[in-house]
Amino acid sequence: MADQTHEHGPPKSSLPVGAGGITLIVAIVLLLVFMLQNTKSVTIDFLLWSFTSPLWGVILGSAIVGAAAWLGFGAIRQHRKTSKAT
Repeated sequence: MADQTHEHGPPKSSLPVGAGGITLIVAIVLLLVFMLQNTKSVTIDFLLWSFTSPLWGVILGSAIVGAAAWLGFGAIRQHRKTSKAT
């Protein structure tokens, strides 16, 4: 019987989406459900500004800012890692 080793790296998964992709999809669905359940308008006070916005917009904006921060800190960490290696 022939040896079934893979010469070009580890065996590939038969799933088209990995665990990270599934987690992202679940998180987006939960965010959408949360936004759809919170549609009232709210008054937002930030420093010297005060404005009215639908709560779903505030939730979406917060999620976008959080994702940008997460990606930004990840990029900084990756840059530091590659800088140390060289």
